[in-house]
Amino acid sequence: MTITQLDNGYILVPREDWGARHSPGRTPMPRPVAEVNIHHTVTAATGDPCGDMRVVENVLNQRDLDPGYSYTAHPSGVILVGAGEMKGAHTAGRNSVSYGISLIGNYDNQQPTLAQLVNVARTINLLRLGGRLVPDLADLVIQGHRATKATACPGANMVEPNLNGASGIDWIRWFVATGV
Repeated sequence: MTITQLDNGYILVPREDWGARHSPGRTPMPRPVAEVNIHHTVTAATGDPCGDMRVVENVLNQRDLDPGYSYTAHPSGVILVGAGEMKGAHTAGRNSVSYGISLIGNYDNQQPTLAQLVNVARTINLLRLGGRLVPDLADLVIQGHRATKATACPGANMVEPNLNGASGIDWIRWFVATGV
């Protein structure tokens, strides 16, 4: 597999291209699922999306959470495949029925970038178009990790209205609905 770049600027980096060292898991996700849980890694972001993803992989491996997130969004907007279409380890009790998409960074302390929000939405829409998520938006749940557990994840700046009166997750939902 190679890096996929669409005309709209969307970049998807497969596991082998960012240097994944651990297995993506062996259990395929059922089709379609109706839930996406949004996370943040709380790791620092640099100008190197692939290097940042290797750091995330190491942290998850140390916590026995590998293969971890389904997809990860770098502040540059680059999307990196984690567990991908295999069952991840991102939302306890929800891993078999949801995709987990994480933003690299700490969103208690920083704002998400427009590129992250747009490309998370594009990832969700690609999963919908590919039959991996339910196609009807009325049936699709896009929520922060804290909706399923007492946690700060995905950070206050993703769940509290602060970006022109909307939260980062609200913007993701809007971008999904408008098909950006």
